[in-house]
This record gives sequence, structure tokens and C-alpha cells, in this order.
Amino acid sequence: MKRHIVPLAQRALEIAQGYLRHGRDLEALEILTKLVRMGGDDLVVAEQAQVLLAEIHLRRREYSQARRHLHVALAYRPDNAQYHFMMAVALEDDPEADPRRALHYFRQAARLDPANAEYFAAWGAFLITQGKIRLGIRKLEKAVALAPEDAQYAQQLALGWVALRDFEKARRVALHALFRNPDDTRLRRLWDEIRWHEARYRQQRERMRHGQEPIIVRLPTNTKPLPRIEATDSGTIRLDAPARTPQPTPHRQERRKGS
Repeated sequence: MKRHIVPLAQRALEIAQGYLRHGRDLEALEILTKLVRMGGDDLVVAEQAQVLLAEIHLRRREYSQARRHLHVALAYRPDNAQYHFMMAVALEDDPEADPRRALHYFRQAARLDPANAEYFAAWGAFLITQGKIRLGIRKLEKAVALAPEDAQYAQQLALGWVALRDFEKARRVALHALFRNPDDTRLRRLWDEIRWHEARYRQQRERMRHGQEPIIVRLPTNTKPLPRIEATDSGTIRLDAPARTPQPTPHRQERRKGS
């Protein structure tokens, strides 16, 4: 009886995957790096190794390294929506990168997998942080339509309407979400937050009407994907944005996992 012999590259990949399942990223990183350097004829193994390396570097917030591996993975499979999404994330989250480059990758991910609510939600949240609030809201509405049971997408959409000071629509989104998820404490906090924003906005307008300076209040961050944004008379700002080094205006490319 013939024994099935597992090729060396495939066996190395399986060992690395085992390390990753147990949270041992450094051991997996070492094996995968050697595997990539070794090369070989198994393109499936080579592609998977590049993607796993990108995932590790993303977790370690080593964004440029993640993008380098994602570029190779996309060369293997340019039609893979997840790779585009990872590239967009690696661009958006990197304080040294131009986040506008992420837009292309968000768009590609959503085009390649139009039934994926996560892609539309992340795309919409990104657009809002870039000041394109109405366009971002449309993408978030698509995410909610695709996954109406997901309270987080509804939360993002409601806060998008808050940024436009359309508190009635924000409340409507929150109410629909509460109807579907009556026990979700996040949505109950969202309802209170919408009321707080509305009261604050009315107070600010009253102060400005009397020639007084508006009061700037910073809110604590709740869930990570929810950008803290505020629409003011001078424009749209993100209150929780990480410090970003000023950069020259590079040509546009686009969004979320890799570059």
C-alpha cells in the first residue's frame, strides 16, 4: 500500500496554520517567512503563505509589511474580495499611509462580493471619516439592508445621520434596530447618544446665536469601527482620529487592506 507523502511546503504551511490557531504568531511568522523565501512550484501554498503573513502583520500593526504580502497575494488572485478588503484596512489604519488610497480597495472588495455587508459598512464608515458623509450613509444603508439583524451596522448608520444633524432619521434607524434587537444594550445607549447629540447641537446653536463660542466636548470611543465624527459650520471633523503626520497630496488610489 502506497503511503501518501505530503510535500514539504504543504507540511510547513500546515504547521504554521497550527501555530496560528494557538495564537503563536511568532513561530508561524518564522516558518511562513522561510516558506516564502524558499519558493516552489505550489502556487496555492505560496498564495496562502502570503495571506497568512499579511494577517500576522496586520495584527502586529505592521501595515507596510502586510501590504507587501497582499500585493503578492493579489497578483495570484486579483479577483479575491477579501484580499482587497485587507489591503484597504492596511491603508486606512496606517498613520503613515495616505488613507485615500484605501478607497480603491474598498470599492473593489464590494464589487467582487456585493452580498458582503461588512465590506459596505467599512466602506461607508471610511467615506464618512473622509468627509463624504452622504455617500458613506448610502453604503451603510446597503450594509443594513444586507444584514438587518446586525446592530453595529445600524449604529454606524444612525451616527452618520447624526453627523448630518438629521436626528429624526437617526432615531428612525435606531428604532428599527431596537425592534429587531430589543435586548441589545448598545442600541439603547445609541438612543441616548442620539438624544445627547441633538440636545448638544441645539445648545451650541443657541450659544452661537448669542455670539458665544461653542463648547467642544470629546466623547469616549465605544466600538472601534464607529468613527466619532462631528459636523460643524466649518466642516466635518473626526474627533477620535489618531494623530497623522501631514503629507503631500499623493495621487488617489484606495481603501482597506494593503497597498
